[in-house]
Amino acid sequence: MLNKIISGSKLEKKVIEDIKTHIKILCSATECFKSAITTANVEATFCVADFEREADSIRRRIISTIHEGAFLPFIRPNICKFIEMVDEAFDVLEDAGFEFRYINMELYKIIESECVKIASINTNICELLSIAFDSLITKGDLKEKILP
Repeated sequence: MLNKIISGSKLEKKVIEDIKTHIKILCSATECFKSAITTANVEATFCVADFEREADSIRRRIISTIHEGAFLPFIRPNICKFIEMVDEAFDVLEDAGFEFRYINMELYKIIESECVKIASINTNICELLSIAFDSLITKGDLKEKILP
């Protein structure tokens, strides 16, 4: 089925590689945020904004390439929607980083363990997204994949 949707043109390969990069940047941003949360280093959250800016550039390039003719017309909106969903994750992560910079540290000490758990779960989910996307593209068996 996937072979019928993806023709393997140069534009499509470029989009697929850019999507992989976009997801990898999201994983890097979640790791950065997790590290900041774990160490309670509010200054370390600035890297999330840097990753978000880099991801915005890649998102614009992906959307532009899709509008240049990558993929069949009926699948384009779905790919654009997926990219927008990943971008929304960046936005939420950037907002969380911003809020963390201004948190009351006395309050943070009370909720720290829960925050670290959530940050770890986010990192794992991001890795799962990356694995799932790679499996989709390479036609791999997702059941055989594990988190690193």
